[in-house]
Formats: sequence, C-alpha cells, structure tokens
Amino acid sequence: MYNSCKICNSDVLTENRTYSLVRCQSCDLVFCSKEYRENDFKVLYDNLYNVGNNPKYEIHSGVEYNEMKSGKIAIGYNRRKLIKKNVRASDRVLEIGSGNGLVGLFLKKNFDVQYTGIEIDHETSKKAIAFGLNVINSDYKVIQNLSEKFDVIMMWEVLEHIQDLDFCLKLLKKSLSENGRIILSVPNYDKRLNYNNRKDKLYQSGPPIHLNFFTERSLKNTFKYYGYSIDNIRQKKLPYMNFKNPDFLRLIWMKCMGRFQGPTLYLITSP
Repeated sequence: MYNSCKICNSDVLTENRTYSLVRCQSCDLVFCSKEYRENDFKVLYDNLYNVGNNPKYEIHSGVEYNEMKSGKIAIGYNRRKLIKKNVRASDRVLEIGSGNGLVGLFLKKNFDVQYTGIEIDHETSKKAIAFGLNVINSDYKVIQNLSEKFDVIMMWEVLEHIQDLDFCLKLLKKSLSENGRIILSVPNYDKRLNYNNRKDKLYQSGPPIHLNFFTERSLKNTFKYYGYSIDNIRQKKLPYMNFKNPDFLRLIWMKCMGRFQGPTLYLITSP
C-alpha cells in the first residue's frame, strides 16, 4: 500500500474511494494506492487478451489482428502523425507494449529503422513475431538486459499500466541515446469533466488494469521530476467518432464551446 506519492514521496489525499485512488498534493499525480504482485499482471493480461473477458481488449487480440493479416495497418491519425514527425531512417526504435505488432508493422513498411518490441503477454507476442518483428516476451524491466541505447522509445497507452513508475522512468532515461526521445500517449483523467454526476466514475479502465491517471499537469510534472524536457504535450482534439454513443453530439457541442477535455494525452519528451 502506498502511503505517499509513488513519484515524489509527497503527501497524498483520497481521490476516489471506489477504486482506492489517491492524489499527490505536490505533483498532482492520481494513482491506485494498492500494490499488486508481478504475477497478478501476467494473469490479468492473459485473461484480457486471450480469454475474451473484456470486449475492448478482444478487439486488439481478434479484430485488429485479422485486419493486420489481410494487410490493413491502421494505427490512427495521431500516432501516424507523431511517428512521421519524430522517427528518422536508421533510428533504433523501442516500443514498450508492442501488442500484436501493429506499430512495428507500420514502421517496417514505411521506415528503415531498427525495431525492438516488448510485449508482456505471451500469446500476443507470438502473433507479432509471426509477422517477422523483433519482439521480446517480457515486461519493460527486460530493458536492463539490453546493451543498446535507443533513439526513440514509444509507449502507446502503456504508462497508465505501470505500477513502479519510479523505476520505469529512471530506466527509460538510461536507455535513451544522447539525442533520444520518448513518444507516448495516455488516457486523459480530466475527460471525466466532460460528464455530469460522475461521482467516482473514471471513464477508463480502473485498477488493476489502469493504475496511474494522468492530466496534462501531472504528466508534465512527472517527467520534469526525473529531469526530462517537455518538447510537446497536447490533447486529442475531438471525441472518438462514435455516432452510437448518446454523448457524442453533446461532446462535439462542448468542443465548440471550448469546454471539451480530449480523451487522450500525447507527449514528446527528451532527457
């Protein structure tokens, strides 16, 4: 159980009793105060991706994988734009949480880079390897065993899953080349503000799936605490296009009124 901030050791106050979340009074990070064992995460992701208990994650293990086999590589506008802007030919690229290999295949098709992926789920990593990608079945801690340094480290919707943020962010910094950069995305905790009567609702996965809950302020503060430079940070500008969602038109109206909180945060940072 965390009794102080997992980043800066400052005092924390209860943020959300339903999910055992606390908020740091200094850096503003919101996180789950309960600590889980490493084996808990292996079982968790096996259940999510392979057993089919969660339809959202089943999309990645099923629908997305079948699209990839048919040659469709749809990584989304924002990821594609960030990659094209920040990845150069011959870069050594590390992707933590490489999944089925979607981003790896995009890089393989469009960039002449040296790619390494890390994926915690065994079955999912096997799918990526079958596409001819260099993927290691492990969690991010395996980076300590790699001798090379990387020009780009990517984490797409991964940092919110990491329990030991302190160790992770120190390790990433050691693993970057002199002019290296980290490109990542995380859910925006402030998207809760788009809804009324939210109470303890998160509008994203709760613990033990998501353990850290970032706003623009806390994401900046977290990386600055470890000496990173914030090169760019922004929100996804529009809500996800889903006309079946009864809130979609209301969220578009909020965007027009300047009151909308984008569902995803994108960060580019360097040591």
